[in-house]
Amino acid sequence: MSLSYIFDDDNNQSRQQQLQQLLQQAKVQVNAQNNEKLVTILEKVVEIVLYSRPICRQYNGKPLFGIYLKIYSQAQSKLLEYITEKIEDHSYLTSNINDLYLTQTQIFKIILDDVNLKELALTAQAQPPNSSLRSYALRELVKGIELAQRLIKMRSSGISSQFEKLIYEEAVMETLAYVCTKIDLYDPNRGNQKFMNWVNFKLEKNLLKCRQEFRDPNIIQIHSWSDLENISYKNNSLDFSELLYQYIQQDSQNMFTSVFINNNPEANFKEIALARLSGHTWKEISQHYGLSIPTLSSFFKRNCEKFQHLFEKEFKN
Repeated sequence: MSLSYIFDDDNNQSRQQQLQQLLQQAKVQVNAQNNEKLVTILEKVVEIVLYSRPICRQYNGKPLFGIYLKIYSQAQSKLLEYITEKIEDHSYLTSNINDLYLTQTQIFKIILDDVNLKELALTAQAQPPNSSLRSYALRELVKGIELAQRLIKMRSSGISSQFEKLIYEEAVMETLAYVCTKIDLYDPNRGNQKFMNWVNFKLEKNLLKCRQEFRDPNIIQIHSWSDLENISYKNNSLDFSELLYQYIQQDSQNMFTSVFINNNPEANFKEIALARLSGHTWKEISQHYGLSIPTLSSFFKRNCEKFQHLFEKEFKN
């Protein structure tokens, strides 16, 4: 009986039933040691499982192309390898169809490494703005970010536990929206050439912003910033780093953005200072801007001294 005949008769059956039948047939072929038929059957199993894939869906019904075809082919290969290994293990239960779908998700998580995520981002960036193709590429990119599970994890910040999850989800949502609207700002040569460094850098900033918005006024966090720890501040109900962050972020006269390293306006005092207040290490900031740690540190300390009179005026009791 040919496979085409099986699927013509089973058109009204669920995919789960189709998979069950195929896996049972595969067991028969394993026992008969008929590798050629076994491969054909398992390839069909893979095709059915990947029909419900969460990423690399077709664009307007057209064949997959570029990075989407690459990721699909990698998933196809790994899933076939997994199923072949399992079906040859006679203790594997062919009734456990859910295992195949769980495995599919795990396979995509593995495949969506730094290389493929970066390529997804660059593909989205290359599409014409406001086009349906860019919308498709951005949806695929966001799904890739979610499947890869490489976003920084939620960390305790001293805020009431009932708000922690809400804050994290809000920050992630804002970050993904930023990725979609500002993908053209992504520079593949920065952030240690890793796309997720760019994403997580923005997520860190959004987390701090969301924490400020949802802050429980009865909880006091204690931070320090060694370069400015000798400056007193006028409101001890909020921690100094938070007040300082708000002041630098507002930058009403654009003083902090007006000073930057060499010919790189993005590497300005405001962004570097906010990154430090967000808890980023010099190594992370160095990777993000593609600048050496000594260059960043020297620039930062020099401008801390330059703006010290402003900080003292703002926060002095």
